Amino acid sequence: MCFFRILRRKKNQRQSEVPFLNPYYCKKCKRSFPNIISYEIHMKNH
Repeated sequence: MCFFRILRRKKNQRQSEVPFLNPYYCKKCKRSFPNIISYEIHMKNH
């Protein structure tokens, strides 16, 4: 359980480190996306 929390925290840190280098980045949610497909799906949900 704790192990997964640490992993999740590391993942979140990595995302917040370089959000603006990623072209698929939502400023509202402060989330970055690996590809345009997931980004478009996310923007449709707004």
